Amino acid sequence: MSPSDLDEISAEISEWDEFYTSVTKYGFSKNFFKKENIVLSGIKTFFSIPVETTEKSDFSSVAILDETADSKETVLKVLNILNDKFQVGQLTNYVVVVGDGKSYDHLIKLKSEYGENMDWVLAYPGDWHILKNVLPIFVKIYFDAGLKQLATKHHHGATLKVLTECSKFAITHRFLYKLGEAVMRHQVKSFFEYKSCESPYDIQVSDLILDIISDMSLDEGEDDVCKTDVWEKVCEKKKEIFTFFTDDLLEEYNTWRHENSSVNQTFAFWDNFVHLDFMAYLGLFFSIRSRNWHLRNVSLKKITCLFHAFDRQNYQRLIPYHLADLHTFPEPVIKHFAAGCFSVSISGKHLYSVALDEAHEMEINLKSKNALNSFSQSSLANLTFYLPNRAKTLHNLKSELKLEREEGLYQREGTMSYVKNAEKTVCEYMSNLETSSLFVINCNENLHHIFTRTETDHEQTDSLINYRKYGEEDLGNYLKCFLFRTCETAGKPPPRKRRNLKTFASIKITIHKQKKEIKDQNTVPKAPVSSKTTVIIDGMFIINTSPLASHQTFGDYAGGFDDDRKDRAISILNGQVVDYDLASGNHEEADTRVWLHASVTTADQVIIYSPDTDGIDSILICMQLLFIYSGCAFVSYFRGCGKKTFFDLFRKHASFIVGNGSFADVHGHNGLHSFYRLICSVYFNKHRAAFQPYSTPKSLFDSISERDLHEKHLSFISAIREKLWERVVTEVEMMPNHEALKLHWMRCCWVFDYWSHSTSNTHTLSELSKSGWQITDNRLEIVWDTVLNFQKVEKTVEWYTKGCGCNTGCKTNRCKCSGDQVLDMSIDLDDVISDETEDLEDPVEDEQPEVDGLVEELDQTDDYWLFSNEEI
Repeated sequence: MSPSDLDEISAEISEWDEFYTSVTKYGFSKNFFKKENIVLSGIKTFFSIPVETTEKSDFSSVAILDETADSKETVLKVLNILNDKFQVGQLTNYVVVVGDGKSYDHLIKLKSEYGENMDWVLAYPGDWHILKNVLPIFVKIYFDAGLKQLATKHHHGATLKVLTECSKFAITHRFLYKLGEAVMRHQVKSFFEYKSCESPYDIQVSDLILDIISDMSLDEGEDDVCKTDVWEKVCEKKKEIFTFFTDDLLEEYNTWRHENSSVNQTFAFWDNFVHLDFMAYLGLFFSIRSRNWHLRNVSLKKITCLFHAFDRQNYQRLIPYHLADLHTFPEPVIKHFAAGCFSVSISGKHLYSVALDEAHEMEINLKSKNALNSFSQSSLANLTFYLPNRAKTLHNLKSELKLEREEGLYQREGTMSYVKNAEKTVCEYMSNLETSSLFVINCNENLHHIFTRTETDHEQTDSLINYRKYGEEDLGNYLKCFLFRTCETAGKPPPRKRRNLKTFASIKITIHKQKKEIKDQNTVPKAPVSSKTTVIIDGMFIINTSPLASHQTFGDYAGGFDDDRKDRAISILNGQVVDYDLASGNHEEADTRVWLHASVTTADQVIIYSPDTDGIDSILICMQLLFIYSGCAFVSYFRGCGKKTFFDLFRKHASFIVGNGSFADVHGHNGLHSFYRLICSVYFNKHRAAFQPYSTPKSLFDSISERDLHEKHLSFISAIREKLWERVVTEVEMMPNHEALKLHWMRCCWVFDYWSHSTSNTHTLSELSKSGWQITDNRLEIVWDTVLNFQKVEKTVEWYTKGCGCNTGCKTNRCKCSGDQVLDMSIDLDDVISDETEDLEDPVEDEQPEVDGLVEELDQTDDYWLFSNEEI
């Protein structure tokens, strides 16, 4: 397959042209009938008459699960139930499984994971959920461009809140539905005003209207005729009405649109809304209601680029995959879809079908929820077994007692009150649009707000005029690089970042930005509060604090300090700018000028802020040490703590770990203490729930009251180890004690010294026997811990496994001799398992015969044996 396989086919183009022409002629018809005071029904009711029969669908619930929603495990469980219920491979070959975006994502991942075993699953995204996810994009593009004024004027309270947040599909859909009709009719009205002469269409439509109402009794003096039999008769003759609007008229209308769009950006923007975005959305909606397969696919293809343009991560990936996946569906399934089986009919009425996922919400979910009478966890678990039958019984009972909603109410769009209210709303929208600059002709204007006439800047204009172009570019890159892998960089992301297209909406201040502003307020000096106070800030610090993409040097920020003025020092005294000759010259460090400026200022108080921002050498050393500390080819690693964890925690708590810049001190206590703080921060973050109410490792460290700094670090390690005993499953996951950590640190320092001499011809390294290793019989072995700690472990294990001491040799106290033996419990456990600290200046002793075998055995195992007291 190739990207061209997703292009619109001839059948889809034909369906789109027919749909587009019919909707345009509907707009023309409404315009002419409104002149004759005849109110026609909405577009869906208009095309649903004359009534055609549609096969009514049956619904049944297979099972109701008490499982986590949107979970891969739950989706797999559902597939297993379907495989069993439908007897796949015996009675059924394929099962179409429909889900929302998240469920569909799980389905395609499971199919990829299980391969041929999942060929019977035909994953299908819910069309109703796709419609729901298009609406937020429309709100982002058009709401602040003028729709907000209409919504604010005609809707209030909860409805206005829903429209602003786009939180409910039904309300937002109806608003957009009526607004699209109002904008289209306003454009049609502007077109016929442009013609500025009585057209023959007025006479023809007037004659037709007289013919329709000639045999009807109408109230005299009635302003607008809104009767069911009137619009039903008009709808029955819509083909005859549409013949009045010839292809020549449509061509003239399209030419007028294109000419004005080429010179008026605002006209072009709203013309795209009517004839591209809204029309594609309406096409997808109509395809579901009318069960038109080709119209559904072509509308979906026209919408897909919007998901890419506005960075909708899930659907920009899932919809192209679905369109490509349709080519792998069995031919009989595609034929069923083409016959209309991709949507179902609840009422059996024409143009009132619903999508598969929409039907699930309306039937299965709704009836099951109505059958619930308790919401406790235990009752819900019991209900899952008989809830489907209970829901069906309750529905039948309500139907017999005439308590269930009648089917006719599903089609409330056909009632007289609904049509009258809808027409009233549309006319109100149109009356407000009359006061705007929407579709002003013969006017060369830039893009602006149609009510406030506020013009957009260059970035906003580019985004709003070209968003479809950008979306199609990104869609093409995705198809070539990811879906079909036809380009050289297959599998690699296209060379672009998130678009973040700018619209009329004001930029929201995120929580991240708010926190950053608060941090800046606490770290950056405030502006002078009086003439007696001044602040001198190093220019390079300004660049590091707030860099701009368009500026690369300090000259770009300051300006004017170039050529013969680049070595001048400028001072401001009493409002006058003068040269300060003592500070002139090409200083190697800009910090010197900062202090020289302070010597001549007239202010009483001077704040000097000049942090050192050029410590790149120290950063490189820190990164190399961090790499070694977390485990490498020379030293072991910490079980369950990868390099990403170390780097993330180092960046998060850098000020606490580094302290006074001692992290790179590999020959002193300051470096050891920084290493202790690093390891403690890693295990603190991994088990942070155990250290409440302390939220950071620094807060826990500060709570320890020890006069000696070294003792405070040892207490810090003990405090964390004490909490971890309650959470770890095995001792392999336990944080090492401070002696073992020091031995690990010594080995890491030796490796760092070795690597630091990699570019030198001579190496001067410390002795291995003083760096956490020992040499026995010319064999290098790792010293994992001190002899005293090994002895403590051995005594503890011996005490726990000594048994009852009888002749049977029992080690478990299960030989039933407990009545004759008295177990001596006088042993002092504090003496056995105490964690006494000692000076580790020389932790490796010359002779360790009692641990030689143990060290040799550990040396032959994987690194994850490190610090495991349980195995020891």
